[in-house]
Amino acid sequence: MTRRLINAGLKAAILKRKMVAAQRLKNGFNCKDCKTHVGPSEFSASDMKRRNYRCRRCVLKRQRKSRRNLKKRSPLKWKSRILVVAYKKYGHKIMSVARVIKTISKTITCPYCKQIVPPLEISLDHIIPKSRGGNDSLSNLQYTCLSCNIMKGNLLDDEFRLLLQFLETVSKEMSMAVRRRLRAAGYMYRHGHR
Repeated sequence: MTRRLINAGLKAAILKRKMVAAQRLKNGFNCKDCKTHVGPSEFSASDMKRRNYRCRRCVLKRQRKSRRNLKKRSPLKWKSRILVVAYKKYGHKIMSVARVIKTISKTITCPYCKQIVPPLEISLDHIIPKSRGGNDSLSNLQYTCLSCNIMKGNLLDDEFRLLLQFLETVSKEMSMAVRRRLRAAGYMYRHGHR
């Protein structure tokens, strides 16, 4: 007897929830965050299934906040998502976040400075830069440390190795000054301060 009452109560609650969702789908609703009225044309049925009663502006704000929080909570996953976006930008949709995490969590040594690169300092580098006729194939992409990638700029692989060999022969102060200027120039070039 009590089991029937419980089942009937659950069925009534589910039916009531569906009726409220249908009513909101028909008339719209007030956003949970900013309390503005959201009309039926401004949300989808999938939003209603998840009971996501928020306007598009608030949904985007929450997504940005969650991305910022991901950087703090799980930096490795955050960095791997950035690399996956870069791979997709270069036309390689086969790379998943899990595959990139597996790759960058291994010890990767920078091909230029020969140091072990921490996972958060890894960047994708074109061996032959696109500005010098390189392409976006996987054979032309390699993992390097961020500082070497910025210093390399649009130099070819051999040219940059020759530059590094030259910097080893000069005094330490001169080498540090040249490296600092290369990093600054690379940073300014990347961020559009031309």
